[in-house]
Amino acid sequence: MTAAQLVPYIQNLIEGGYYHPDMYKVNPRLFSYVNGQYNEKVAQAYANSGETMFGLDRKAGAPLTTQGAAQEAFWQLVDQYYTKHHADTSYWCDMANGKKADIPASVGQQLRQYGSEIILSILATYTNTYLKDTTVKNTIYNYPPLLLQFLYAAWNGPVFFGKLANVVKNAIASGTTDPARIYALVSDYRRKYSSQFAIGADKLDSIVAKHLGGLPTKAASSGNGAKWLLILLAAVGVGCFIFKKK
Repeated sequence: MTAAQLVPYIQNLIEGGYYHPDMYKVNPRLFSYVNGQYNEKVAQAYANSGETMFGLDRKAGAPLTTQGAAQEAFWQLVDQYYTKHHADTSYWCDMANGKKADIPASVGQQLRQYGSEIILSILATYTNTYLKDTTVKNTIYNYPPLLLQFLYAAWNGPVFFGKLANVVKNAIASGTTDPARIYALVSDYRRKYSSQFAIGADKLDSIVAKHLGGLPTKAASSGNGAKWLLILLAAVGVGCFIFKKK
């Protein structure tokens, strides 16, 4: 399975749809409470986020999310269909799937395609920088669960991507070659990482379990999905399904 085939899982099951910081300005309370409790970190995540669609942040992810043919086409569509909804919280997490009368599903298909091209270009950039070792790269790219982890790390940003790459490098250097075991190490590292980049470990494990042949035993999910609602945003965008129960 290729990275391109994995992108929809993250777009549809983790990152979700539209957000604009004007939504926070008109209703900060909506973006500040998790399970009925005020959460300063979540509030600040939304307050500081840029305009976001499918986890691609126009501000935090620039220039990788804004410069290039696919990037320009992506944001032109967003501007065309969402500009008048910047402050309308009913459009929060809208997936451009035809549920809003003024945004046809065909637009969503185009946004997903352009979004896929953008994140794949970011993945390629990070791969060239952090996965120069052929053995390390092949271990990741030849095992879809690991590739999923690193694809999502492309959303998380270069710092976390590089740290995750080091987990794989160190594992291989110490004699661990089983990709399922390496996945367990990567998943565990993501889950325990103590910054805003540690989003969605349980959700990634869930995708692997349901769609990629089953979860390696040693990477069993903690089962604390509700706790992940408390985690901050990805480097290139707020993840709707991390914060908003659908």
